[in-house]
Amino acid sequence: MLGGLRLFLMLVSLFVLTVVVSAADSAGAPAPGPPKAAVQPVEDTWHGHKIADNYRWLEDGTTPQTKEWVKDELAYTRSVLDPLPGRAAKSCRPHPP
Repeated sequence: MLGGLRLFLMLVSLFVLTVVVSAADSAGAPAPGPPKAAVQPVEDTWHGHKIADNYRWLEDGTTPQTKEWVKDELAYTRSVLDPLPGRAAKSCRPHPP
């Protein structure tokens, strides 16, 4: 009988913990997700093997498409990092020697 009561209390505790954790996760939800990068495949042949690169277009940082994607990615990154505690008003300047 005592073993059954222990098992019941453990299951109830596990259920309560699950509810608390899922409620905490949904309360401070960041932006829906990082921006999707367009798939623009480029295929090369190296030593007889075909290699596909779907995101080579991102290597050219001067194109308007790449600049737009980087801007969107930075906005998403800021939406995730800025709300974290302890990140406000910290300087990134190196210390003098």
